[in-house]
Amino acid sequence: MTKRIFWDKGHGGQDSGAVGNGLEEKQLTHKIVEYAMDFLSSNYTGFIQKTSHTGDIHP
Repeated sequence: MTKRIFWDKGHGGQDSGAVGNGLEEKQLTHKIVEYAMDFLSSNYTGFIQKTSHTGDIHP
């Protein structure tokens, strides 16, 4: 059985999430998910990854 990983990037579009110190939550979560997906794909096999949305849109 193939393992499945689903990543929820959270906020997007007009909904930025928390904002502070010049940072938006949506920007950080998007970068973290993209990094994690790339890392896993580069170092491991035997799974399928999907994400809640691509780009800066509200899911």
